Amino acid sequence: MLKALLKIGQGKFQHIHLIASIAKGLARYHENLAIRLVDEVLEEIRAGMETNNFRLQRRRLAMMKFLGELYNYRMVESNIIFDTLYSFITLGHGIVTLTLYTHQ
Repeated sequence: MLKALLKIGQGKFQHIHLIASIAKGLARYHENLAIRLVDEVLEEIRAGMETNNFRLQRRRLAMMKFLGELYNYRMVESNIIFDTLYSFITLGHGIVTLTLYTHQ
């Protein structure tokens, strides 16, 4: 069932919210499935950011939208969303620290 839910990139982009709705319904009865689903989505997003293969761009976008829909259906909390957004910004770049110089 997990593999079927993760075939998001093969369907239509506007139907992703329906898959998230099905996942929410299944999570009510199978908590382990919901945990594994969220973990796999986060892993797919992270792997997509690290490889940056242009052919997989549609799948990456679908996974990101799916993560947003999982948030809308309250399957993930906001801290996961913010951590993922932060990793979009900082992946591959060192954190820049600003140093203020004073003239004496």
